Amino acid sequence: MKNLKLTEKKFSRVRKVISVMMTALIILATCIIPAFAAEGDEVVTSFTKIVDLVFVVVRLVGVVFTVWGVLEFAVAWQSHDGAGRLRGITLMASGLLIVFAKEILAYAGVTY
Repeated sequence: MKNLKLTEKKFSRVRKVISVMMTALIILATCIIPAFAAEGDEVVTSFTKIVDLVFVVVRLVGVVFTVWGVLEFAVAWQSHDGAGRLRGITLMASGLLIVFAKEILAYAGVTY
């Protein structure tokens, strides 16, 4: 029993040391890599593609929220649940805000 507790303590300590060493290695690896900027619009074009991809993913999440809100509202309407209706309307509104986030940001003057 006593040896088992010592083994668990040693294993726990070794695991902590390895975790700290791996974290330090990851931090050092990301700090050491230099970034060379290319001349021209290649960097801007790739950045724009990444931003567009993020907005597409965000828009898909918004569509999922909107559909989920519509379904929840329909189920709440059928069961006469006032709290469920409110939750469904809230999900629909937040989903629509997420779907049109890019256009809302462009209208507000936020550029990327």
